[in-house]
Amino acid sequence: MGLSIDPLVNMPGINPEELALLKDQHFLKAKKQIEVKVTQLLLESQKSLIQWVETREIDLPDDVSLIPRKVAKGENYADMPYWVSDFPANMKGTDLWSFRTVVWWGNYISFSLIIAGKYKTAFTPFDLLLQEPDLYFTIAPSPWKLEFENEVVKPGLEVREEEIIQHFENHDFIKLSVTEKLENVNKLTDLTVVSFEKLIGTLGKLA
Repeated sequence: MGLSIDPLVNMPGINPEELALLKDQHFLKAKKQIEVKVTQLLLESQKSLIQWVETREIDLPDDVSLIPRKVAKGENYADMPYWVSDFPANMKGTDLWSFRTVVWWGNYISFSLIIAGKYKTAFTPFDLLLQEPDLYFTIAPSPWKLEFENEVVKPGLEVREEEIIQHFENHDFIKLSVTEKLENVNKLTDLTVVSFEKLIGTLGKLA
């Protein structure tokens, strides 16, 4: 019977950069403050969306809620923390309608309109022939990935018609997205409204 070797035995010791972090009392305190502030920015963005929708008399689907929602938070997407706000949204079952805002530590801010099930039936592939280079179309099997630097999330001008048709036939969702740099996080409230208007305007109608 062979010997079982603990992989930690061969792990190198703490290097100088790691030691500096281990000794630093400020970093984790700052991280906690950032968590509170990002969550508050996302909640304020929900309020701004409510005002924008109500003042423009936008007809959202009847079962898409404008009741403010809890901001979700995770610690380990590709080793980085992230925050998610699905609002406005109907997240029940396979009929999905969500405007999703994500702040991903060390990466970027993203805004996505995700529709599936009965909401998707209002569209054809030809509604999604995009002409805007800063708008992304997801052709992945799932709408939940955060990355925008791979072959399954493409800028609108790079998506071929046959790719859209194939995605439409094989998957029951549409996901359109825009991204912003983290440097603009303090403008999140305004960026949320601008991105929401851009994404629903791109579809030309609401399911």
